This record gives sequence, structure tokens and C-alpha cells, in this order.
Amino acid sequence: MTAASLVGIFDALMPLGIKIYLDLVLEHKSLLQVFDGFPLWTKPFTSMVVSFLPAGIDILKTSWMIPVGIIVFMLTQGAFNYIATYLTVLVNVSLTTQVKRDLYAKLLGFEPAYFDRSNTGEILARFGGDVDMAINGVTDMLKSSLVRTFSVIGLSLTLLSISWKLATIALVVLSTIFIPLAFMRKYLKKVSQTTLENMSLLSSHYTEALQGNRVIAVFHLFNAKLAAFESSIKGLRHIALRLATVQGAITPIMHSISGLGISLVLWFGTGLMQSGEMTTGGFASFLTSLILLYTPIKSLGNMSTQLQLSYLALLRVYELMDRVPALQFPTTGADLSTIEQGITVKNLSFQYRADLPMVLKHVDLFIPTGKTVALVGSSGSGKTTLAHLLLRLYDAVEGEILFDSHPIQTLTKETLASLSCAVFQDNFMFVGSIRENILLSNPQATETELWQAIDAAYLRDFVNSLPQGLETPVGERGVLLSGGQKQRIAIARAFLKNTPLVVLDEATSALDNQSEAVVQQAIDSLMRNRTVVVIAHRLSTVMNADTIVVMAHGSIVEQGTHAQLLADGGAYANLYNAQFKEPLPVAVPSPTAFATELLAP
Repeated sequence: MTAASLVGIFDALMPLGIKIYLDLVLEHKSLLQVFDGFPLWTKPFTSMVVSFLPAGIDILKTSWMIPVGIIVFMLTQGAFNYIATYLTVLVNVSLTTQVKRDLYAKLLGFEPAYFDRSNTGEILARFGGDVDMAINGVTDMLKSSLVRTFSVIGLSLTLLSISWKLATIALVVLSTIFIPLAFMRKYLKKVSQTTLENMSLLSSHYTEALQGNRVIAVFHLFNAKLAAFESSIKGLRHIALRLATVQGAITPIMHSISGLGISLVLWFGTGLMQSGEMTTGGFASFLTSLILLYTPIKSLGNMSTQLQLSYLALLRVYELMDRVPALQFPTTGADLSTIEQGITVKNLSFQYRADLPMVLKHVDLFIPTGKTVALVGSSGSGKTTLAHLLLRLYDAVEGEILFDSHPIQTLTKETLASLSCAVFQDNFMFVGSIRENILLSNPQATETELWQAIDAAYLRDFVNSLPQGLETPVGERGVLLSGGQKQRIAIARAFLKNTPLVVLDEATSALDNQSEAVVQQAIDSLMRNRTVVVIAHRLSTVMNADTIVVMAHGSIVEQGTHAQLLADGGAYANLYNAQFKEPLPVAVPSPTAFATELLAP
């Protein structure tokens, strides 16, 4: 701040140097006579300058010192400007780094419902672009504002010290520049908001092109996606042209006001020189100060636009920083290391948004410890939603879930994570190696524990066949791996975590006939001695479950064993007959057959 302030103050020194030099050379005045022409309020400064000069010095013979002094002042100003610029960048980088770190921490703590409502492009724009725009704008504008503020103050004082009459005329004319800026302020706010929204939309297009490149290629969506992108970018172009129209109108207005001020100063200044009230050096210095003063003022239009964008981006950053996640976990809670009795679901109801229908309606269910419970039903029946509630990815709007006798909301995030894990239909792979992706569930695992999990998931042969072994990169989202390979890595990840509750959400859907023989024992081993919740569309994969729960329209319509439900001839029997066309014998398959069928496509 000090360096930026000095940069602005030094702007006023050059015009004063010009006045002193011209009065000494052209008017043949002594230095004391020149200083006597300054107002009384400047006497402390002029006296200080005189006190530094050697006694008896002939200023006329050493007048060359003033141009040299101006050069020294300009070099000094440049040095301070360098310091101010460096410190601005330093503060900018430090603030941006810290804010992005804090925002990323907030992002990681947001509940899944937040991401359900937001698109990836908007998130990238708000968590990345807004931070850069806000911090860069604030720090750059702070430096520029300090420089220009102290420059305006210094130059205004210079004008007043030379001629208060001309200074009054110039400053009155100058103040009218703020009138069009006041009219433009509300318009700039609206345009800036629209600009930020369109930038988020552009980010969404880029994200879709990256993540949906295969769909775009298969369905030949090149023209359609390009047309959508062009529509968005034309919107930004239209906004930019509207903004340029307003700024283009203000710029000539400011130039006209500047020209009017300079013309009036020339008109009245000529009279003051002719009357002897102002010296030639004073008039030249006044004009120089006035031109320097108008230069930063004329840039206020562009500054207003940048300031408005930075201000709105900063508000959006504060909005994210102040947002409280909907899912709140206690810092202390029940110390559960295992599930002794089971999980109880009582009168559970859930909807994703208040304006959407209920997905679950008054669901009651008991999942005994060490048993396998299968959730079956048509798409949209609420199976996956119930599993997500068991993992506390969402909170129910009514009812409760109890781990033994403890409500799930009373468990800390660490406790819940130690009790449960999941293998999903599409298991996400993070950028990194196979080792890193398996160790995500237990970073402190030893090398022995890691290889035990790899063996349990039947991954050793695959890993050993790779030149880089466990250090083989998986690519973004695991694109370098097959579905079965990703599935086995996810299973190894679950083995390494070793939790009492395992949720398998269509976990075998990525496996083909060739893969199932390799991983069938891994799945069977993962399910052994654990409480397992299996979600499946194909009934052949869950016939050996201890309890089969049939769901429809968000409610449980039946539950029991495969044999019991088939004998009842209800909803499960209808689903079974629809899948197999002809009723099959009511025989419970062996554990080995169950594992094989569980992995069937």
C-alpha cells in the first residue's frame, strides 16, 4: 500500500519541477522568489527544500539539477511501481491459493444433493473462475485505486498551489465525469451478472465435450453440440457488444469533458498570465498537472466494468464460503466398531426436492447382522435411494435408520465410514495408479494387507501382467481399464476397508461372461460374515439371499426368501416369471451357483 501510494504522489512532483525550472530560467527568478509564489499552506514543504540546499548556491547556474532531479524522481517512481506490482502479485497468489484451498475443502464437504442440483460447468466456474476474477480484480483494483487516488490528491494539490482560481474551474468540470458513471452503474451490475452466468454455461459445454466425447462420436452429435456452443458464445458476444456500446458512449463524453476543462483553463489562464498573476512556468506546470489528472479519470469507465465483475464474483465466492452443508455430522457420537444386532429402518420417507414426489414412502425394514438382504423391483421403485440413505448420502424427510439402537444421525462421519462401504455399478477411478486407487479406502494399509486384498479380488495375475504393475496409471475416470478390471479394483478397495456393512448397488453389471469366472469367488468372499445389502434387477443374482425385499413405487410390497415369495405368487413371482418367461422350479441354488449367477450379465 505504501509503495502504491508513493507511486501516485510522485506524479505530482514532475509538474512542480517543470514550474520551478521554467520560472528560474525564463522569468530569471531566484528560488526563494519562486517559492514565494506558492500558497502559505505549502511553506513547510518549500522551507524544507531550501534547508537541504548548500548555502550560497547559484540556482541559475545549477538549474540543470532540476531536470536531473526529475529523472531521479521518475526512476524512484519506477522502483516503487515495481515493488507495488510485485507485492500485489504476491498477495494475489497467496489469497488465491488460500481461498481455492478453503473452497475445495467446502466442495468436498457438500452433500450429494448439492451436486444433483448443479452442473459441472457451473461448479468449475464458481469454484475456479470466480475466485480468480474476484481476487485478481480486488488486488489489481486496490493497487490501481491507491496509485490513482494519491495521484489525484497530489495533482489536485499541485493545481491548487499554482492557481486556486484555475484549479476550481478544472475540478468543477472534472466532477461532471462522475454523472454518466452513476447512470451506468446499475446497467453494469445486470450485464456483469449475465456475463458470469454465460461463462458458467460455456464451462458446461467444455465439460460435456470432455466427459461425453464417446456419446458425441457414436451419435454424431458434432453439429448439434457445436450449434449449442455457438448459441452460448453468441450470447456472450451480444453482451460484450452491449457493454462496448455503453462504454463507447461514455468514452467520448469523458474526452469532451476533458477537452472542455482544458479549453477553459487555456482561456482563463491566458488572462492570468497577461495580468501577471501567473508565470509562464506556473501555467505550463498547471497544464501538465491537469493533463496528468484527466488521464486516470478517463479510465474510470473500464475500471467500473472490471470492478463490477470482481464484486459480483466476490459475492458468489462469499455465498459458497457461507453455505452450510445440509448433511451435518456430529463431532462426537456413539463409538461403534461393529454392528451387533442389525440395521433398523423405521417409517422412512424421502424426496429429493420439495417440489418432487416422494421416492420412499413409510418404509419399515430390519437387516440382521451377518445376513444378505436383496432389494429388487422395477426401475424407480426406490432401491438405490434406500441404499444411499443407509450410507447417509442423504437424510430422510421422515423416519429414522438405526445402527443397533443408535440413530444414523448420531454417528460421526468417521464412525459411519468405518462401518460401511459400497461397490457401485460404475466405480469411479481417480487419476493415479492402481495402487493409489486401492489404497484410497485405507491409506495406512501395509504392503502385506494390500496384496491380501489384491489376492482376494483375484487381481494378482492382472497386476503382474502389467509392465508397471501396481504403479500403472488408470487414466481419467479409469478409461484405461475394462469394466471388469475396474470392478475388481473396487472389490479390492472394499476388502482393504474391511467394514461390517457392504452395499452392492448393481455391482456385477460391468462384468461379462469371461470376467465372472475370475471374480466370482472374490464376490463370495467379500460377502462372507458381513451384513450385505444387494441391489439387483436380475433376480437370478439374488435368489440365495437371506431376505428378498420387493419394492414398488417407493414402498415395500413383499419380503421373504426366494422360495416363500415364489410360492406366494405375488409381485416377486410376477417379476420372476416376466424375466424367465416360463416358471422355473422353486429350488434354492447352492452358494457356488449363487456366486456364479450373481456375476452373470
